[in-house]
Amino acid sequence: MDEAEKIAFVVALIIFHIVMNTPLQNLRSAGLACCAALAVCGAAELNVGVYQPSGVAAAVLPELLKPWALAAGIRVTPLRPEDLRASKFQNIDVVVVADADSHTAAFNLDGAERKALTDFVHGGGGFVGICAGCVLALDSGTGLGLLPLKAANIYGLKKGALPVKLQMTRLTQTILGDDRRFVEATFDGGPVLEPNKKAAKQARRFDQVGLFWEANGAGTGKKNPLAFTPAIVTSEFGSGRVIGFCIHPERTVGLEGWLPSALRWAACKTR
Repeated sequence: MDEAEKIAFVVALIIFHIVMNTPLQNLRSAGLACCAALAVCGAAELNVGVYQPSGVAAAVLPELLKPWALAAGIRVTPLRPEDLRASKFQNIDVVVVADADSHTAAFNLDGAERKALTDFVHGGGGFVGICAGCVLALDSGTGLGLLPLKAANIYGLKKGALPVKLQMTRLTQTILGDDRRFVEATFDGGPVLEPNKKAAKQARRFDQVGLFWEANGAGTGKKNPLAFTPAIVTSEFGSGRVIGFCIHPERTVGLEGWLPSALRWAACKTR
């Protein structure tokens, strides 16, 4: 970054602190993530398409991504179903699919929309799925098959927002710009992941960026149904990169910088 960019970055941090009323100590990881995001694939402007289902008036955009968009050089474009069917990806580097109005949102894409998204990622585009968006990326049910995992049938998992602790892997610094080993996060109706045997036979692999470590009160019994299951995963699909969040970084104080870093990582083509 040149001197002007450094000043803009610091100003953005201060504004973010004032607006979000976030303790300054929590900005450390966010700052690290933003710096990493600027370094990954260069500091060029990133064009992000955010999927907006029919019947949703406002753009589906994680609210905590907005203050970081200016600092991280991210330009957001809503993508409606008709845009997918017309394959309007000319200026899009990465597509984000997040929850619509709530964590119970389901995405029912038709055949043309599904093909357009899979072709986009296979050709080198990035895909970031959060909660229901991660479900859409799975290789099971009505998923797109972008991630070689499926949603496990878990009984006794309590509904509603749950505070969880994640154990992070060596990939956390590279992909999310965070050097912490354990992180507090929010789980709210996301998928519980397990490997898909069919995908394993096809030699497709996935990497864990974080896994569930503690989730007090997650189950109706003594057993923790989330324990040691993947919380954040990445994979390649054709020439594109995919990252799925079972948790909500956009709803967790201290994790605001993860999304810009994840977006820039996903936007880098694998070939």
